[in-house]
Amino acid sequence: AFLRPQTATALSLVGAVLLLPEKVNFDLPILPAFDKASAGALGALFGCLWKCRPRLRAARIGRGIDTLWILALLAPFLTARANLDVLVYGPRVMQGITTYDAISDGLRFAMTIAVPFVIARAVFRTTADLVLLLRVIVIAGLCYSLLALLEMRVSPQLHNWFYGFHAHQFAQAMREGGFRPTIFMTHGLDVARFFLLAAVS
Repeated sequence: AFLRPQTATALSLVGAVLLLPEKVNFDLPILPAFDKASAGALGALFGCLWKCRPRLRAARIGRGIDTLWILALLAPFLTARANLDVLVYGPRVMQGITTYDAISDGLRFAMTIAVPFVIARAVFRTTADLVLLLRVIVIAGLCYSLLALLEMRVSPQLHNWFYGFHAHQFAQAMREGGFRPTIFMTHGLDVARFFLLAAVS
């Protein structure tokens, strides 16, 4: 509410991934599980609809490169059509992929990939906007590195301290007498990917 739309959008999308808990979601019928990725995307979307609707209109959503993610939304239905076979493993019977699954997968893709893409395309339109986004990622990477150094020393405990549980098997964090930080992500590789993004930024 108090920041420029570009800053608020960058903080919503990046902050949700870095700070919200893993493995926590609200699983509603048909709709995909509402988790940290969808929370950041929908939060940014509602903020943009509230504060910068003209930018969303000016982006002319649904044209040009947007057709690629519209095609990607159709992919789960083609997958469901091609995977109707029932699999039987002894007493275990696994149903084929249904239209219900395809709708859920399509909505999950929309919330975690398409919505952030469309918001970013609408909000970050100038060189200055992109520089701001890169600055947010770099500053977040620097702040996150302090948390990583803490977890390398004391073991991955931040998720447990703040949210009351470990997001992944603790044994996966032990490496050669030290620890691989997970911070508020599922796995150390997720943290490494983010640090690579921050370094490139």
